[in-house]
Amino acid sequence: MIHRPSRTRTFRYGRALAAGLLLAAALSSAGATAPASAVQQSNRYSSGHVGLAFDYPPGYSADLSHENDGTHQWHMVTVHKAQMPAGTSTTAGAPRITICVFENERKWSPREWIHSSERALPSASPIVEGNLGADPSVSYDDSSGVHHLALLHDGLIYYFSVYSQGDGALAQVFKNLTATIAYPTDGP
Repeated sequence: MIHRPSRTRTFRYGRALAAGLLLAAALSSAGATAPASAVQQSNRYSSGHVGLAFDYPPGYSADLSHENDGTHQWHMVTVHKAQMPAGTSTTAGAPRITICVFENERKWSPREWIHSSERALPSASPIVEGNLGADPSVSYDDSSGVHHLALLHDGLIYYFSVYSQGDGALAQVFKNLTATIAYPTDGP
């Protein structure tokens, strides 16, 4: 069961995580960049139940699901284009960002969690340690080209995965999303 954070904190940071900048540069050099309107206007996803809030651009959707692999339970928010190409879904084959919220019963650091998690794929890049706001985090690219960011906040692991599938605009969506993270609560 995911616990609810006890307070709301918003982190807007002036410097991006080194790996996030590398991802944004790599994807934007591939061609597309986010239109100015996507940066200026945004939608707000907020769930006190999940303990997460962030901004995402018009033309995208944010969907919540509750996952269970028989051993673990977690919440997953998927951010994707609202109009999906034929033959794709929000879970496979389409550009998307997933944010999974896991209990951290063993009180692992993000690096320890990445190394101990059966979900993590082999890293194709160095694991970069840093902070997102005041929260410790690690980021890396896996062997299939997916960018991952794990951060620890209030005893929970927030695990972001960016499945760009060649969509250069998704790097800017991710950068803006992580710059607007807050941790709301459902109540007192």
